[in-house]
Order: sequence, then structure tokens, then C-alpha cells
Amino acid sequence: MKSLFVLICVLVLTFSILVETSNFPSVNAQARSDLEITWYSDISLCYSALKNHTVDITGYPLTYEQFEDAQADPDVQLASYDENGIFEFAINNNYSASEDPNVRSPTNELKIRQAIAHLINKTYIIEEILPNFFGNIIDVPISNALKGWWNNSVTKSNYPYPYDPDTAAALLASLGFNDTDGNGWLNYPDSWPGIHGADTTSYPLEVLYTLSHEDRKLVGEYIVYQLENTLASANWPEEYVGGGFKCHTTTDPMIQWMMILHRTYHIYVSGWSLSRFPPTYMYYMFHSDFWDPEGSNYVTGREYPDLDEELEKAYYAQNISSAIFHCKNAQSLLVEKYCVCVWLWNYRSFNAYRKELAGVVSHQALGLDNQYTYLNAYRTDHPEDPIRLGLNLIPEKLNPLYSMWFVEWQTLDKIYPNLMSVNPYSLEIDQPWIAQDWEVGTWFDPREGTTKTKITFWLRKDVGCAEPQTGNIVDYFTADDFEFSLWYIYAYDDAWIWDTVMDVNHIKIINDYQIEVYFDSNSLWQIYDVNSMPLLGPRKLLIDKLCEENSATFTGANLTKVLGCFEYQFTTDDVVSVINVTVNGIPLNENEDFYIRAGYDIQQHNVFVNLTTFSPTDNITIYYYRAIPNGADGFYLGGNLGLDWTDTMYSYGPYYPISINPTAGGKAVLKKNTGFFLETPLLGETDWHWYWEGTTKPRSGYFKIDIYDVVRATTAYCSRGNGLYDLKWFPGADLDASDLSHIGIYDLVTITGKYAQTFGTPPDA
Repeated sequence: MKSLFVLICVLVLTFSILVETSNFPSVNAQARSDLEITWYSDISLCYSALKNHTVDITGYPLTYEQFEDAQADPDVQLASYDENGIFEFAINNNYSASEDPNVRSPTNELKIRQAIAHLINKTYIIEEILPNFFGNIIDVPISNALKGWWNNSVTKSNYPYPYDPDTAAALLASLGFNDTDGNGWLNYPDSWPGIHGADTTSYPLEVLYTLSHEDRKLVGEYIVYQLENTLASANWPEEYVGGGFKCHTTTDPMIQWMMILHRTYHIYVSGWSLSRFPPTYMYYMFHSDFWDPEGSNYVTGREYPDLDEELEKAYYAQNISSAIFHCKNAQSLLVEKYCVCVWLWNYRSFNAYRKELAGVVSHQALGLDNQYTYLNAYRTDHPEDPIRLGLNLIPEKLNPLYSMWFVEWQTLDKIYPNLMSVNPYSLEIDQPWIAQDWEVGTWFDPREGTTKTKITFWLRKDVGCAEPQTGNIVDYFTADDFEFSLWYIYAYDDAWIWDTVMDVNHIKIINDYQIEVYFDSNSLWQIYDVNSMPLLGPRKLLIDKLCEENSATFTGANLTKVLGCFEYQFTTDDVVSVINVTVNGIPLNENEDFYIRAGYDIQQHNVFVNLTTFSPTDNITIYYYRAIPNGADGFYLGGNLGLDWTDTMYSYGPYYPISINPTAGGKAVLKKNTGFFLETPLLGETDWHWYWEGTTKPRSGYFKIDIYDVVRATTAYCSRGNGLYDLKWFPGADLDASDLSHIGIYDLVTITGKYAQTFGTPPDA
């Protein structure tokens, strides 16, 4: 590490001098490229299009055969990323099975679980069982994609259970396991509850694995071999006769399911697809509250109250740093103290792309198809031409409320951005995007007498909205557009993305660029739900297309007192936006005299909450926009109302559509939104780290080219993107057009030539 640091320092100094004194080609930021998306009916056609140079990026993970073919093609490069899913040996820690309550389960004993862990050679699994390059070792229930959450005291070289069959044998011997009858199989100790001295052939380990997933099948066969054979041939302590631990395997999925439900298994080769935040899934995987038939926790039993405590503190944390701290504590307990399971690998996936494409960003969990790539990349063969993305499926819909498939969002997310972003190489780091800043706080709900989450967002003032087809900038994103987006989505509880807004109670607009969102529960993770909401708009153009005006009148006598406030559900409509409210003809001010709430109790946004005083005879009239029942659905937003993408697909994102033909071989032609706030980043940004500036909210900040960008490139120096895959290859540092598929001196000059320059600062900073 020290020598690498010295090398980096020398290179920075050298390149700084070279930039000033030498005639290297000057590499400026390319004008941001347009984008052309082509849909194919299967992955082989999409890959062939890449080979034939009709697409530049394959937007799906390669098959192993395509991965091998790409390595043999000098015009094709590879970019790797980690899938956010994990595979493990799930171990049943419970004391006994319900059908045999007096027999202690062998895997209830810590030393047996530790012995199993010492019998597993994870390197062998990665290198010999999984396809070459396609797996990454994990030691905790967190993918390499989220390794910023890892507790490094129990991972990699600090993992407490290195492969060592002799240690496994010693652990079992210390419990009294021994081959007392000489048949080659271990016997339980005489003191073992319920099966005193019995042979393991009578009470074997129940091992479950599937035949439908080749890698899990092979890993299941591997652990059986290790327990039955490798353990028997290990060096056992003196006076002990070694033997195998007999296993009984079950591969029938229905029988497996019943064994998991009734906790009659011992080891299960399981796989999980997980969310971005480990506390939000580890709580359900390992907390004893979920140790029930059909519960999500089928490993821990109810014996680890300290683990429950850390999981709760991580899940209910009030800030991300506290969540990370307690999540790491939970990992220490899961691995070192209790050896609850043995975590094995996550898959590494690969995208292929043409060598002529420079400046791509391989997102740690998404690969090349991400917003940073399209802001930064350009075609070196034809810089003025669009980047061409190939997708392997045809969309069923392109509707931001109802599209449910990943391939559909690979188009929609170019048009509908989110409030916040994430560092593409460190997914635990939140970064500003449409929202310039945010703050998580609380509010007190007098109706329920409980404290709940409140989030304040400050919006950038330079987020332009491009009209479909023309690209004309017709508006800039404000709090009104945010409010419209949220309540319009909330009105359709059958929408695929309804869960992003379902916890909102009410909203308060402070000014055009500041908004407060009040939630119906208290959780740090609410911010990430609402952040997943696509931003629609502009309100002034869409609301009359997608909604209808209506009104309601009621009297002060209709208001019902509910624990500290008066309220009334004044309509059965789903209210998207209030036009005006009067009492006896005198205007009322929203958020001063009243607000409209939703809530878990009604799941509609239509309850008038009074913040002032009315007499029973006062007449209150509300004019409002209501969502049209079933109106949002259709192939495009508003399709059921006869609307097309040309009517509703306005864009606050980096691109706007000029034509869409969603058929096999059809294309979506997207042009760059000239009103997008990051119109042209500096070519040379490689770590995409945001630097906050100031402490008073809203804070400002910027992207900056600095030593960390140089480090990113230097650690990949001399690596190549084509040919036999090089684990050092870092696509984000291949910037220069004159030396493609290679991280070399011109790439470093590109970076150091812009050293200390910044971009992306919000206006009025």
C-alpha cells in the first residue's frame, strides 16, 4: 500500500509537469451525447448487434458464453459489477424441531456451526465451482456492491473461520464427537440430549439444495462431501477416531419448503435478492420477531437478544451513520459470536461495450446503464452521433406509474429522474441530484399522539423540463411539481410504484424550492421510498390533461374533533391539488388555515384538517383537481384517457424523446435535455464524489477533479478492457480517444489537466 501511495504521488507530480511542458493532445469534455435505445426480442440478437457495431452497450448481464466470446473480440470491452444478491449456507440455529422437541439439533451447538464454517473453502467455490470471474466472496450477508456497509473486522483476512478441516475436527472432538463403533461415521456424544451416543447415520444432518440452479446444486454437493469425506480424513486429536458426519439430502422443492416451515432442516443452500440498505433486510432475515412458520427468519431461533437489539437499532436509526454503526455490530454477532450462517458469494456480472466508447461509468450494482455513463461517455469514432444502447426485451409498457419490469425503466429513468442520487462506486453514500439538500427530522401527530418522520427537501433552481419531440424548455422544477407528482401517484394504489408514496400523511410547501413531507410512521428509510418516486411534470401542463376539476362544500358542523384537531373527509375523490378554499366566500390559506391529509387509516388524500376556528354554520367550499379513476394506466401515462407519449412524456431528466417504436428492432430516439442541470460534466471526473460546502441548510457543493480521481486511474494503470478480462480494469478511467481499451498516460493527462476544477454547483450558492 505504501509503494502504491508513493507511485501515485510521483505520477501526479510527473503528469502535472508533463501537462505544462509537453504537447500531449488536449482532451476537453465532449458535448454530451444523444441516446438511441433499440429493443431486441432476445439476448443473442442484442449481443450480435454489439458485435456488428450497431449498438455500443448491451444493457443486460452477459451469459458466460457471451463473456468468453467477448474476451476473444478485440473490438469489445467488458465492464463488471456486483449483483446485489447473496448466496449462503443457511444454518438452523434452533434448539430442536417441533416434531422431535426432546432431541437437540446438532446445528444448535455453536462449535458445530463453527466446524461447518471451517470446512468451507470459499476460494475453491469461486474458482472451481462457479463460472470463471463470475463470483465474489462474501463473509457477511451483504454483497460486494454494498461493501461500504461491511464490518471489516470479520471479513476477508479477518474472517474468523479460514478453511481448515483440522480445526473443524478439533472443534467436534472437543464436544465428544468420535467414531466409537468404527464404521467410518461419527457418533454423537453420550451426553447429547435425546440421542445419547447415536450414530450420525441415525440422526444425519439434513441438507437442502435445489437441482434447478446449477451453482447451488454443486455447492450443496460440495458441503455434503466436505462433511462426509474431508472431515473424516482430517487430522483428529489424539485418542479420537475421525469419521464423517452423515448427511441426508433433499432436493424436492415442495419437501424443502415444508422442512423450512417446520424448521426440520440443518443446512440450506439459499439465495436472496436484496435491497440497497442492509438494515432494512437484515432485520427481517435475523430478528427473532420473524421466527415463525412462514416467517422470513428461518435461522436464528429466539436465543440472541443482543443480536435483536443491534438489528432494531440499525433498522430504527435516525441517521445513516447510526444505521451503519449498528449494522456492523450486528454483523460481528452474526459471524464471530454466533456463526449463524456461512455466507458464500454474490455474482459478478458483466456488460459488454464497444471499444470506441470512452468515458463510461460502471456502477457498482447496475453496470454501464446508469445516469453517470450517459452524462460522461462519448463515441470516439463519431463523437457527434448518439450512444446506442441495446436491450434484450421488448417493453410491455412505458408508463412511469405502471411499468414493472427493469427493461422498461431502462428507458424511463432517462426521462424521469429522482430527487437524490448515489455515488456509483460507494452505494452507501447519498448525493444530491434534483434535490440540492435534505434534512430528516420528526413531527408530532396529535391524532395518534406519536412522533413521526418529517423530511425537508431543498430543490435545485436549474432543473429544466424538456417538451417531448421539440426539446423546448417549458418550465423548471419547483415544489408545485413535486407535490403534483406525489399526490398524483398516491391516487393510484394499484400503481407499481405506489409504495414509494404510500407512507405520506401530508405536504407543506414552504416556497418554490423548499418542501416538507410529513410521513405516517417514524423511519429513516422513508426518505429512500419517496426518493424512488419518478418526478412528473410540469404541473401546469399535465394537470388539466390527467385530472378533473371538482368542488365540495361542507359546514363547520361537519368537522369532527380527533385528539387535538378538527377534520373532515370532504369527498371520496383522490385529491391531487387544491385550487382554492373559502369560508363564507373569504379565501383560506393552505398550510396556514388548513391542510389536506392522507394516512394509513383512509389511504386517500382527501381529509380537510382545520388549523383555525370555524363556527358550526360556516360554509367551507373547496375547489380541487381530482385524479380520474383508472386514468393513469395505459401503455403510456394517461393512455386510458387517449393520451400518448407526445402528450405526457415531459422530461426533467437528461433526455427527452423524439420518437418511440416499442417493437422488436424498434427504437426510442432520445435527445439530450439542454435544461438538465449537469449538461456537460468535466471529462476527467472518475470517482464521482460530491463535496458538500457549508453547514447551513441548504448546503451547496460540487463535483471536483482531485487526487482521488488520479488514484482511481493509477490503480488501473496499464490495464486493458479487451482481451482476457483483467480484474484491475476500471472503465471509468478510459477517457482518451487516442489510446482506446487501455488506461495509459493520455488518460492520466486528461485527469490531471483539469486538476482542482469543479462543476455541478447549484445556482445561488
